[in-house]
Amino acid sequence: MLRRVTLTGADDSVEPGEVLALGHEYPFVELGILVGSQEGKHRFPSAKWLMRFADIAARAKRQVALHVCGKILDGILKRGECVCPYLGAFERMQLNFHGEPANAGGHSLEEHPDARVAMDRKKVFDNIVAAGRATGVHELIVQLDGVNNWILDGLVLHGIRASGLYDVSHGSGTKPAAWPTPNVRWKIGFAGGIGPETIAEDLAQIAKAAGRQDFWIDMESNLYTDRVFDLAKCRRVLDVCKDFMRQ
Repeated sequence: MLRRVTLTGADDSVEPGEVLALGHEYPFVELGILVGSQEGKHRFPSAKWLMRFADIAARAKRQVALHVCGKILDGILKRGECVCPYLGAFERMQLNFHGEPANAGGHSLEEHPDARVAMDRKKVFDNIVAAGRATGVHELIVQLDGVNNWILDGLVLHGIRASGLYDVSHGSGTKPAAWPTPNVRWKIGFAGGIGPETIAEDLAQIAKAAGRQDFWIDMESNLYTDRVFDLAKCRRVLDVCKDFMRQ
C-alpha cells in the first residue's frame, strides 16, 4: 500500500514556505531536497534558501529528506563524514549514487578492474555506517540498481534503519520497462518517470508489483515547468495519490 509520496527538487524557483505548505494539505507528502553537486542552480537550492527551508520544516514538523550528491556524497563514501548544515531538520538521507566505488575510475564496484574491489566495498560500507550515525538522521535511503543492493542488505543486517529506492534510470526520470517485485526484507520505494500525466497508471502498476508490501514513490523531473518547481503539478500528483490511498 502507498504510504508516502516524495516530491524532490524544490529550489530557489519557489518559496520554501509555499513548498512546505504542501505538508499541511497532504500529510503523506515528503519533500526531498538535493544538495552537493552545485548550489543555487536548477534543482539545487542556495544555502540561504536551504536555511529558511530547514527552519520552517523543523518548526512545522514536516516530512523532509536530504538527497545527497556530488562533493557531500563523496565525503560520505570516502571519509565517512557528511559536511552539510541544517541536517537536524531532515528525517531521512538518501545517497544518490549507483554502485560507484570510493576511488577514481568511474566504474561500478562490480565492474572496477582493480583487485581491491573487496576492500573498497568494506571501506564504502563502513563509511556509510559512520556517516549515518554521525548525522543522526532516522533513516538512510540507498538507490537500488542491481549493482549496489548489497549495501542495503548490509545495513539491514547490521540493524541500521535503512530503505531502498528502486531507480534503475539513475535519476534520469526514465520509466522502467516493468516495475520490480520488491525484496520482502526491505522497506522500499519506486522512482523513474512518474509524474502528473501518468500518476494514476503508475500507481496501479507499482501497487501490483508491490503486492501486499507497503511502499512510497519518488518523483522529480516531471514536476517542473520551464525549470520552475511547479506546485500546481505537485498538487495534481498528490490529489491522485490521496484518492488512491482511500481505495
